[in-house]
Amino acid sequence: MKSFYDKEPITKLIITAGAVSALLGGVNAIGTPFILGMVAAGGSIVYRWWMIQRTDRK
Repeated sequence: MKSFYDKEPITKLIITAGAVSALLGGVNAIGTPFILGMVAAGGSIVYRWWMIQRTDRK
């Protein structure tokens, strides 16, 4: 995990911000921050996975 974070600081930032937003929205029972946080974190994970798949095919 540490080597991944060292190579992808932007992805790390988006995942962390999304996870914190989802956590705060879930704890406070507010739907919007929870959903936005899950979308941000999930989207950045999917994007990173997609980029890895593209580089493996080349």
